[in-house]
Amino acid sequence: MKKQFFVTLITLLIIFGVLSSCTRGESGKEETGGSKGTTQTAVATSGENTPDLPEIDMDGFVFSILNYGEGQGYSKATLDVEYSEELDNVDEAIYNRNRKIESQYQCEISVTGVAAPHTTLNQVVSSGDDSFDLAMVYEEWISQVLENVGDWTDLPYVNLQADWWNEGANNTFNINGVQFAATGDFSLSQYNKIYAFVYNKDLFADIDTENNLYQLVRDGEWTIDKMYEIAKPFDRNLDGDVNTVSDEDGHGIVATSKVIFSLLLTGAGGRIIDRDMDGQPTFALGSKYVEILDKIIMVNSNDGGYYRNVPEANGALRWNEYASGNTLFYAAILGSVDGTRDYDFSTGYLPAPKYNEEQDQYYSISIGSNVAVLPRNLPDDRCGNVGILLEALSYASRDTAVREYRDTYLKTKLADENDAEMIQLLFDTVTFDLGNNLWASKGRLTVNREIFHDLNKNYTSKLEVIGTDLENEFENVIDLIDKIKNAE
Repeated sequence: MKKQFFVTLITLLIIFGVLSSCTRGESGKEETGGSKGTTQTAVATSGENTPDLPEIDMDGFVFSILNYGEGQGYSKATLDVEYSEELDNVDEAIYNRNRKIESQYQCEISVTGVAAPHTTLNQVVSSGDDSFDLAMVYEEWISQVLENVGDWTDLPYVNLQADWWNEGANNTFNINGVQFAATGDFSLSQYNKIYAFVYNKDLFADIDTENNLYQLVRDGEWTIDKMYEIAKPFDRNLDGDVNTVSDEDGHGIVATSKVIFSLLLTGAGGRIIDRDMDGQPTFALGSKYVEILDKIIMVNSNDGGYYRNVPEANGALRWNEYASGNTLFYAAILGSVDGTRDYDFSTGYLPAPKYNEEQDQYYSISIGSNVAVLPRNLPDDRCGNVGILLEALSYASRDTAVREYRDTYLKTKLADENDAEMIQLLFDTVTFDLGNNLWASKGRLTVNREIFHDLNKNYTSKLEVIGTDLENEFENVIDLIDKIKNAE
């Protein structure tokens, strides 16, 4: 009898937990999931490294997502597609993933594409409209929607520490305990915007017969000094003009200043903005990482520094020099390398170099992706279903959309299996920096324009001004964060 009583009690507790709607407890956080009008059947048992989600019938629930329209935005990441026989592997994986989740939960995934989701989100939330459950926002514009976003810690079922969410990004998008944005595998945008060094394999084989670049990475010997040492012999006069370095010359490293600055700083373990012991944002580049700033200015000021292929401080990338076949290393974004398949030489992939061999790991950086925010007025009775679907979509993407993007779109189209290993390393070590997104204007772009672009060695006063401006920005943003935290 006792055994039967406890089995019955446990069953009742499970049913009660599943049937509870998305309500706030005394702490102000939603404690359980679900949605009004849903029929719930059983709780799915969670195995090792799998989400713990209920198996429910959502009875036609429409999960409404606000995203960038086709061809719009700085980093559009497809969240759903219409079926066509011409779909590539990645889009087909996204299509099949969504239809599987819709069938599993008896719901509909609806994506609305607009030119500027951050503007639309502000308009609809301010008007009291709760049409959208989620919005994708270009990460540098998060600060423009903070007054209209909610706290992800209020959302049940979502485990932001799970493998199918980017823990590094989500730790970055958390201030004073408020999770104001998140990044998960349901969107490929974070991977599409990873920075890396690509290199001309054929040119390298012709000139450097001593080094194995992949082995240097594996052995932990791929450092800033080593990279610039290897690159230097590739700086060659090819156009006959000994007085001027031009696009037609040979180059060891080609980049725009804002891209190589971010690559080298992050790869060396540095950040523009970090958080102190109390979790408050701090201008770390002005104190903790000055030595790294000195290093990357020094190596680029000396003979053999990078060739800047765009003169403007924050100009966009162009591939002319790399496409010519005379450049060894090019600082690039993964989403922009598709054209290299048509070049007359083979392209390889490498992570940003470490500061020195003592550094314990490599770091890659993602900048300019779309991140997910929750509308401030997301109704409580929708939170459960939204949480379930986000967790399910992100988990399902690991072996569908993410795999196809990484293994088919990137890896299998490459000439060398070593590159597949390097791409996996980039995916595994991707990180974020508040100085590249929430405070990009006063952080990354200003540091690049005022200091790195001109390789300014006398930057102390510049750093002080940047730090003061950022401190003021911190106060403004934290005020908005606190409003989210204290919202009813």
